[in-house]
Amino acid sequence: MITVGAKALPWREGLTLADIVRELDLPEGYAYASLAGKLIWKKDWAAAAVPDGAKIRFHGFIAGG
Repeated sequence: MITVGAKALPWREGLTLADIVRELDLPEGYAYASLAGKLIWKKDWAAAAVPDGAKIRFHGFIAGG
C-alpha cells in the first residue's frame, strides 16, 4: 500500500511517480514530488521507483507578489 496525499492506493512492482500521476489524472501543474524524504523533480518521475509503504506528496509552485 502507498499513500498519495491522504489517499491510500495499492502498490505494485515497477510503480513510478509518472505512473501515479497518469493513473490518478493529476493536474499538469506539479513541479516536484516528495518521496521517502527526497524531492524529485518532474523530469525524473518516469525513473523514480515507488517502494511499498511510500508516502508521496506532489507540489507545485505558487507565484505571488
